[in-house]
Amino acid sequence: MKRIKAAIAFLWIALVAALSVCTLWNLAHAPAAKDAEKACFRERLHCRLLENCAFHDGMINLYGGWTRASGRSVCNGMFRHQSGTLVGTRMPYAEATDRALSLKALCDDLVTDGKGLLYVQLPLKVDRGCKMLPRGFAQDFTHESVDGFLKSLDLLGVPFLDVRGMLDSTPEDVQKYFFRTDHHWNFDGAFKVFPTIAEALARSAGAEYADIAPYVSPDAWERKKLPRRFLGSDGRRTGALFAGTDEMFYYVPKFKTAIARTVPSRNISREGTFEESAMESQFAAKPSSMLKDNGYSIYGPDFAYVRYMNALAPVKKRILVAKESFALPIVAWLATVFERIDVLDLRHYSQMTLAESSKEFGSNAVAVMYNPVSVVSRRRDMLWNFSGLPKEILP
Repeated sequence: MKRIKAAIAFLWIALVAALSVCTLWNLAHAPAAKDAEKACFRERLHCRLLENCAFHDGMINLYGGWTRASGRSVCNGMFRHQSGTLVGTRMPYAEATDRALSLKALCDDLVTDGKGLLYVQLPLKVDRGCKMLPRGFAQDFTHESVDGFLKSLDLLGVPFLDVRGMLDSTPEDVQKYFFRTDHHWNFDGAFKVFPTIAEALARSAGAEYADIAPYVSPDAWERKKLPRRFLGSDGRRTGALFAGTDEMFYYVPKFKTAIARTVPSRNISREGTFEESAMESQFAAKPSSMLKDNGYSIYGPDFAYVRYMNALAPVKKRILVAKESFALPIVAWLATVFERIDVLDLRHYSQMTLAESSKEFGSNAVAVMYNPVSVVSRRRDMLWNFSGLPKEILP
């Protein structure tokens, strides 16, 4: 018996030693985190230690698989709904009157310059009745918070478009229009509201819907399937054995396109068809690790500033868009409609205010497109910094 215990102890020590040596080797050879000087200590520690830990993928998948096999529906803070969809949002009620006032001030500045503003409220991966959240989870009040925010916009006279009801009214909507393993909508969900958003923006810029109707019709686009599976950000927290994976579909226009896309901060400049210029082919390829998958960025990652130019656009208008990641597919598709789209991510862009940027770019209209979490979370304050005044960026 003593020999067996000694052998088990020896094997355990050998395993821990091997993991430690491999982890140290990974840390020594891992590339530095991008923008490390801007990243908080916790993010750098996670990137350098956890993600480069030996057998990182295997350990997460093993834990997620054991959790699911044991009959539990919660893993690493993510709840697995009976449909297979992962849900993790549980927000208390939050007032957002200050953010409504920020939009009002921006609207007044733009009106002075003869330009229109449109706030587009994107959807949430939680149904309106919170029926997807299990008993024991805190009630989610994100929708109620956003309802109050939009009511403030209405009272202040700020134009807005709320597309939530088209995509997240019921659990069935959420299952159909959102990735099961990611907090983002899938491209079927984004494409469902694309014509509505394009029409509202065209009218805000002084164009007619008839000008864009042939370009936003579902018949004018092709839905393609990627020959690989996708593991989203929620699934990467639990592993594929717990979360499962998603099929990847994306949309490309059938009509002729000639788009130039420029990302000054990365010295990226591409011209050609929609697929050649507006899409990132590397994110369509199978990743080396599913736990580092970024397939949602097939229409581009979150850059500080991106410019789309389209010589064949039916609407000779210029649109300035302030966005976060939910709007990535929308702005790429809008580039097939408008002559110029300037896209800012205010988490990273601070050269000019939004009103100043609209003057610099000669924009005819400005759109702000955010999902509900960006409305209620105080960790997203930088997205509402339209005045350009410095604010502390929270970790």
